[in-house]
Amino acid sequence: MIQNFTIQWDNIKGGRYHTMITSAFSHKNLRHIVSNMITLYSFGKSIGQRVGPEFLLALYLVGAFGGSVSYLVHRASLATSSNGASGAVNAILMLYILLYPMKTLLVEVMIPVPALLAGIYVIFKDIQRVKV
Repeated sequence: MIQNFTIQWDNIKGGRYHTMITSAFSHKNLRHIVSNMITLYSFGKSIGQRVGPEFLLALYLVGAFGGSVSYLVHRASLATSSNGASGAVNAILMLYILLYPMKTLLVEVMIPVPALLAGIYVIFKDIQRVKV
C-alpha cells in the first residue's frame, strides 16, 4: 500500500511515479474517505452533468497529480499540505465554485454562504494551517 498508493519522496526517488495518481485513491482513515466521497458526490454530480464524465475524470486525475506535486513541494519545505486524494476532490470542488459561484454551500456544516465565499474561506483556512 505505502509503495504503490501513497505519495512520498521515497516512492518518487524509487521510480514509482504512478503514486502521483494512485495516491488519489488512498486515504488516511475512514473520516477522510467519507469526507472526500461526500464532497465528490455532492459537487461531481453537477459538474459531470454539465461537462461530461470524461472531463470530470480528467479533472479528478489532474487534481490528483496537482495535489501530489503540491504535497511533495510542501514536504520538501517541511510544511504540511493536502495529499493526492484531497487534491483530486479539491479540484472538483473548485470547478464547482467557478461554475456555480452563487449556489449556496454550507460552511462548517451549518453556515449558508454563496459558493464563491465558501471557496475563499476554504483557501484562507488552508493557508493558515501551513506553517512557514
